[in-house]
Amino acid sequence: MNKGYLLSAICGQYYTGVLPTDDKLKAVLEETLKGSELFVIENRFGDKSMTLKEVAAIYRRTDGVIGVTPERIRQIESRAIRKLRFYSRTDQLGILKSDVR
Repeated sequence: MNKGYLLSAICGQYYTGVLPTDDKLKAVLEETLKGSELFVIENRFGDKSMTLKEVAAIYRRTDGVIGVTPERIRQIESRAIRKLRFYSRTDQLGILKSDVR
């Protein structure tokens, strides 16, 4: 998972601090996000960093959902990032305001 890119998305700016461990990040993601949100975040910020269109195509195939657009994937991603921005989540991840530029 591209942790720097994900943490920058959560912070809303470029994150320069210490990155949390993979285990800590995975635990916070699984604890905070539900199925579709976790699926989208893992595919958007994963090793391949897929586009909205690519994630929508995979989501249609795996869940059998018809009519999932890239815009809907963007909405799910936005909701997931909003959940991860809560103070309790940023504290768990060790994100400090001084590390955001």
